[in-house]
Amino acid sequence: METMTDSRQFARNLEQGGVPAAFAEGTAARVTSLDGEWEFAELAPGRDLGPALAEARWRPAPVPGTVAGAMRALGDLQQDRGDLDEREFVYRRRFPGRGVAGSAALVFDGLATLTDAWLNGRRILSARNMFRRHAAAVGDVLGVDNELVLHFRSADAELTRKRPRAKWPTRLVRHRNLRYLRTALLGRIPGWAPAHPAVGPWRGVRLLEQGKVTLTQLLIRPVLDGGDGVVSIALQGRVADGRTPAALKVRISDCFATLRAAPAAGGGFQVLGEVRVPAAAPWWPHDLGSPERHALSLALELGGDVVDLGSAQVGFRRIERQSAGPDDFALKINGRDVFCRGACWTPADTVGLRDDPAEVRRVLGLVRDAGMNMLRLSGALLYESDFFYDACDELGILVWQDFMFASMDYPGEDAEFAEEVRIEADQLLARLHHRPCFSVLCGNSEVEQQAAMNGLPPAVGMARLFRHTLKEAGSRWCPDVPYVPSSPSGGALPFHVDAGVAHYFGVGAYLRPLADARESRVRFASECLAFSNVPEDASLDELFGGETRGAHTPRYKHGVPRDAGSGWDFSDVTDHYIEQLFGCDVRALRYAETERYFALARVATGVLMERSIGLWRAEESPCRGALVWFLRDLQPGSGWGVLDSAGRPKAVYWFLKRACAPRAIWFTDEGLNGLRLHVRNDRAAPLAGRLRVCLLRSNGAETGRGETDVSVAGGDGRSFGVDALLGRFADTAYAYRFGPCEHAIVTAELVLADGTIAAACQFLPAGLGHALHEDVGLRAASRPLGRGAHELRIESRELALFVRISADGFLPADNYFHVAPGAGRTVVLVPDGPERPLQARLEALNARARAGVDTGGQG
Repeated sequence: METMTDSRQFARNLEQGGVPAAFAEGTAARVTSLDGEWEFAELAPGRDLGPALAEARWRPAPVPGTVAGAMRALGDLQQDRGDLDEREFVYRRRFPGRGVAGSAALVFDGLATLTDAWLNGRRILSARNMFRRHAAAVGDVLGVDNELVLHFRSADAELTRKRPRAKWPTRLVRHRNLRYLRTALLGRIPGWAPAHPAVGPWRGVRLLEQGKVTLTQLLIRPVLDGGDGVVSIALQGRVADGRTPAALKVRISDCFATLRAAPAAGGGFQVLGEVRVPAAAPWWPHDLGSPERHALSLALELGGDVVDLGSAQVGFRRIERQSAGPDDFALKINGRDVFCRGACWTPADTVGLRDDPAEVRRVLGLVRDAGMNMLRLSGALLYESDFFYDACDELGILVWQDFMFASMDYPGEDAEFAEEVRIEADQLLARLHHRPCFSVLCGNSEVEQQAAMNGLPPAVGMARLFRHTLKEAGSRWCPDVPYVPSSPSGGALPFHVDAGVAHYFGVGAYLRPLADARESRVRFASECLAFSNVPEDASLDELFGGETRGAHTPRYKHGVPRDAGSGWDFSDVTDHYIEQLFGCDVRALRYAETERYFALARVATGVLMERSIGLWRAEESPCRGALVWFLRDLQPGSGWGVLDSAGRPKAVYWFLKRACAPRAIWFTDEGLNGLRLHVRNDRAAPLAGRLRVCLLRSNGAETGRGETDVSVAGGDGRSFGVDALLGRFADTAYAYRFGPCEHAIVTAELVLADGTIAAACQFLPAGLGHALHEDVGLRAASRPLGRGAHELRIESRELALFVRISADGFLPADNYFHVAPGAGRTVVLVPDGPERPLQARLEALNARARAGVDTGGQG
């Protein structure tokens, strides 16, 4: 017979965060999901709940999801008056009890934010932190038929409550008292995203019934020790009948081990030990090697029974900082230096916050295919679901994980707040600590920066919450994972970029020239290169909905990000660099040729990102990481994203794909020292081939050629002066300007012994501003490759610049490249959805005429 003490202890174990979810649920006698179709209604604030429920206007709502997401599904969101924080809502769901006996708990993975849960008329839970799991004991409340009601109370009283004054103001959000609420800033930051705050059961709900065994603590620490894998296990738990198990049975791939169980102080049992897997294949980021994983399963020997506890995938890797110096942040994986490159992750659904595993996996595939090896989850956004981290483990993508704090003076000294944060941190780290992708833990985003930028001594922003409390949580769970107290931090001032971790927007918001990316001596940019990136035509068509496109219409401007209180937005930033790169009058261009403006904007931001990454990735650079702000737009339009809000690549995606490739070559302009050609090989195997450089006129005539054999060890790089490769002075960068430039383009290829082109790059010495022709003779023919893929052979009569392939339903392997006469390009197109006939067109930035693709009747 269950006692209330048993039931409450069961619920408490579930929410304290000491056990990864797969094992917490693996020991349950039964798990019943309550996700699916619920009902929701708005209530008048301040009314008694009983009469209000009887009079409520109930409408359908998906769970997991938010109020804004439910309104969107009903077609009401655009007509809604907003201000969801000032209103009250209820959700309800009826479900059968199914004869539950013994201890049981309702588990809520995410409730946003001030929430009371009622089961059969009894309040079972009050919650005030959307970032943590909550559990309520319900064994004595469940009936045959049950009604669960979630009351999401107005946050207005909390936001307007008189509180101690913060040490510094913030302009990130309108309500400064948000620092007291553990709720998402997404939807509450003006100028960033749709203004729909998270309200509702945004993560799953389920009923758990207690099994024979309850786990109270489980740490799994896989590490690489020499050539072996070692898993350290620390487990505590209780058996329902009070017995102590004989042993813990551990299986890792084909390796079996038995660890002895012993009574624990205070009751229950514990298991401490480690299992060695000889010659285990290590886990690598995808650019350095193969992300090998191993199946781990745990079971208890209990009398004559074997009780399955659950299973997980683990990877053996060793992660460390390259230098112990506080101002030299860089990572080393399995003994090899790694240049971290990628972007700051953004959720797919910023309104409903609904998770779609297939969509997450698709987008992470784009990340890997672009050569990106790291994603950062910024403290201004959300924690992700387990399947996000599963996919990063599988694909070999490193994860920099912030705790969800950003830009504000958080009340770490408040006891209730501190306890919420402690549970939140333990729950997060229980989910992450054993994952090979988990590579950096960070206390917050821009807290130290905001304090310092308000003119306060840097120490004011170095709060104990981030410098000690959360750091200690990381040390308990994952002592091998580097901890960063704040992003940015380090150096004399946290926002200086030549020490520690930086947010670099010199090239970008601060309108600095490209040379600043080199001269600033960036060490590690955990945010960088924010521009208004114009999406492709499909996205613009959806945005304008049949209206005439305009770059200054309210519809367009709504999707352009801006910082609160500033007199500019990020399309102004992009416009500045269009003028710098192309030497044109942007205002006149927007007035007369909107489509031309969009075309130049796509290329301008792509070129700046590609060249900046090239400068930072060069051998002589002190930089060891660069993460673009953002991966994906938070709403339709020309946002910061490398992908649009639907997850489709923008132009900048292909520029970054070339810059981030594990095997890459690229030029840097060294001024009077000419062009320099860099070769980088991040793969483990050595790279050997023939390096060829060619100088061409716009009609394809060759004015210079040079080549040499090259061999680059795994994880290494080399660089070559182009003049030295040519064997003569040719003013390759057009720095001396002794008359007209003799060549329109410089090309380089790294050709392997079998004739395969391992990498290629191009440089325009006279800059990007070339004459606009009516037609450059661009043409292409395709041939099918099977499974819906096609190969395009692209040629041009004259030099074609930044050739764009547009093919609905297909994803090109490369895009926005130059095609020189006599040196065509071959590009593979793969289906990006259901198989369909190929209908594609080509256009060059320096030509008005578009070209179709000859499918030879195969389309």
